[in-house]
Amino acid sequence: MHDGYTRGFSPSRPRRPSGRALSIRLVSVMPYYRYRTATLVGPWRDSRLKAECDAVATGQAEFAGGRGDFAWKVEGEIEAQTAETKSAGA
Repeated sequence: MHDGYTRGFSPSRPRRPSGRALSIRLVSVMPYYRYRTATLVGPWRDSRLKAECDAVATGQAEFAGGRGDFAWKVEGEIEAQTAETKSAGA
């Protein structure tokens, strides 16, 4: 079962005789999203839909059609990053 977290051992923690760390830290692997065009970059959001709404709010895209299909008015993309790469500044 995947719950959005991975378990990792900290190398700086004291270890048990078995070699395992005494504590476990949880690292989020949930992706974050933002829009990017040639002139604007949106803030990181926790869902793709929120990033798309940001692009629409700034006039870079629109929800078209009866089903609300997402379409760019200018060339752009929705970027995705995990929390680990986002905090590393990648």
